[in-house]
Amino acid sequence: MEERRWEPLVGGALAARACRVAHEIAAEVDELLPSDEVGLKGDASAALLLDRCGLPSAVSRLESALTVITRRPAPLSLFGGVTGTSWVLRHLAEGADVDRAAERLDAAILRHLDVPVWEERHDLLSGLAGVGVLVAGRTDPRGMEIADRVLAHLESTATHSDAGVTWWTPARFLPERVRARFPDGLIDLGVAHGVPGIIGMLAAFVEHGVEPLRSGLLLEAAARWLLDAVPAREPRFGASWPIDFHDVKRVGWCYGDAGVGAVLLRAGCALSLPDLQATALGILAQSAAPLAERPPRDAGFCHGAAGVAHIYNVAFQRTGDARMHAEAVRWIEEVLRWQTPGTGIGGYTSLNGVTGAWEDNARLLSGAVGVALVLLAATEDDEPEWQRLFVV
Repeated sequence: MEERRWEPLVGGALAARACRVAHEIAAEVDELLPSDEVGLKGDASAALLLDRCGLPSAVSRLESALTVITRRPAPLSLFGGVTGTSWVLRHLAEGADVDRAAERLDAAILRHLDVPVWEERHDLLSGLAGVGVLVAGRTDPRGMEIADRVLAHLESTATHSDAGVTWWTPARFLPERVRARFPDGLIDLGVAHGVPGIIGMLAAFVEHGVEPLRSGLLLEAAARWLLDAVPAREPRFGASWPIDFHDVKRVGWCYGDAGVGAVLLRAGCALSLPDLQATALGILAQSAAPLAERPPRDAGFCHGAAGVAHIYNVAFQRTGDARMHAEAVRWIEEVLRWQTPGTGIGGYTSLNGVTGAWEDNARLLSGAVGVALVLLAATEDDEPEWQRLFVV
């Protein structure tokens, strides 16, 4: 598939409205008090949006995020810990002080990875795949060392079978009744917490030449396993395998066919495998109707309309496919329809998946910051770096 340059998805009045709404969100984020949440759950998210909008307050928000992470122990997490804070720091700032802070965070991550057997999570949001996102594309010795550790842990904890290579959710993370039935764990089928997220991270490694032989072997094996293990049906990718593979509680980037199709398309492009690219496009095309019938429940990225819009936008940018373009535009319009001026942050409130309550939320993953960045990405002619966090 011919490599394409990023181009504006929308133009005219629709682009003007998308930009206006994004800047309205940024203006209200700018007025928020500093957050005491860690990493991209807090002011690291605000820094990303304010920087994208050219607002000088991005610097103070980044400083706030660094202050929070030094005050108390923080998890490894890409979206709520050390890894995500380090990623934002490296992409938004430069200078000797920044280098020293980034080196300290790298050292903390390496200490965390320096174990003979990895017994923690493998997923994108909280585990190894998230650490991989941090170092994809880096060529400095410390970054390459972190990448080697990530690959080594994935290789050592992979299950090898005739179907290829897979990863499982360790049994200790499962309810006791499930552990009794599946002592080796279940395989999560979501981008946020499962095998697809690892596939997306490995595709980034291959694209950037990070241990391409090791990464490519794992990537193709995992992608092939995923397609072989889960029966073709509509919808196809649910919560977990071998049970609940047809059960999707949230549909969007985090779980469901659209997110899985996106990472498989990236894998197919990274590996230059036309059959995998075609399969992934088919999954994305087939998921359009179920998404329309059972739409996301809010406008955010994780399990909302913005994530779906961006998935189809990236698929269009990768392929030029007219179906992907049409779906992306339709979902950008849907994101804009969610705005209710005078409420929330820039007119957007977010559904809390745990409590079921609607709340003001300024996060990248689940809140107004993610909405604004998706709207901007649909109007711009350069690929946004922040999307690397989502591995689509």
